[in-house]
Amino acid sequence: MTALLEFGQYLFDRYGAVTDPYMTVVDYFTSTRELAGMRRLTEDDVTDRLGRQGALVRRRTPVVAELTSRMDSRKIIQSLANLERRFDPTQDSTFGREALRQLRQTDRTAYDSAIRPIYLRPIDVLLATSMLQVGVDVQRLGLMVVTGQPKNMAEYIQATSRVGRSAAGPGLVLTIYQWNRPRDLAHYEHFGYEHATFGRRVEGLTTTPFSKRALDRGLAGVLVGMVRHATNAALPNLGAHVAPLGQVAIGSLLEQLRARAELVADSAPVGDEVFDRARRQLDRWLRKRSILPVGQLGYQADPRAAAGLLRRPEEVPWDQWSAPMSLRDVEPDVLLQLRRDDPTWASAPPWDFGPPPAVNPSGGAP
Repeated sequence: MTALLEFGQYLFDRYGAVTDPYMTVVDYFTSTRELAGMRRLTEDDVTDRLGRQGALVRRRTPVVAELTSRMDSRKIIQSLANLERRFDPTQDSTFGREALRQLRQTDRTAYDSAIRPIYLRPIDVLLATSMLQVGVDVQRLGLMVVTGQPKNMAEYIQATSRVGRSAAGPGLVLTIYQWNRPRDLAHYEHFGYEHATFGRRVEGLTTTPFSKRALDRGLAGVLVGMVRHATNAALPNLGAHVAPLGQVAIGSLLEQLRARAELVADSAPVGDEVFDRARRQLDRWLRKRSILPVGQLGYQADPRAAAGLLRRPEEVPWDQWSAPMSLRDVEPDVLLQLRRDDPTWASAPPWDFGPPPAVNPSGGAP
């Protein structure tokens, strides 16, 4: 960690704001126990070593922040906001602080105009766990250390993609493997191949393929995608109005769906059900085109399309043409209400979602 901070300080001193993303070191951990140990080392050993660099290099105490589940939600929001703070080379670099020191001795007026009275120091070290995987989009982050190989390849990809998100600067990810962990050694011995093919190694989702609920959520999008890419005429947005939907043109696509469902579910009835549902969906598509009073049907509503075929997940309620627009679309949040009269729920909160009690004009309960 000390070497990484020194490396970032060297780049910043030499190249200035160009290398600002490298100044915050994001250290990713798979367990809070290891993270707590690194925080102690950063605040004690690393700080002590940076303070003993001598007169040639002026180091300051690093600012350390966490992004873990053991933090209060308000502190997490504040940490994310603090990550946006950029380093000011005139206030925070070795050369900048030395120039301010000399200016203070020679020209106090110029020093007063150059110094920033309120300078919120940016974060030097961010210690994070799996909370960093999604929802963090800080453009200036560019350096990450992964301490130990995460258990899931999806977690590894998601976590390491938090850096280098800006086109203005690249991202550098360093993985530190533990020699006494067989999983880490296996990834170390095949490092190049693992990273060249890690897209194939993403773990499958724990959903039942071609179940009724999965078909409700995904069949419309898959079917429209297959039809749209079957012919060139169907590719534009307005291709939804002219795409061939007859048995001759679409029969082979429906058979592919049937064969895939039978293969995955190992059940012929499941394949027949998928075939029938897809055929009914195409009939609805034809009916939707025919009932338009004017204009053409598009896959999505736009100024040129009279109506859109597909609906976004956030458009409630969900219907037969609602379709996820990305793999990040999930079910909406659900509020859970605990029964306070249940003796097994001793920790039930003293509130509920019912209407507030009526109040009479005198201010008391009726």
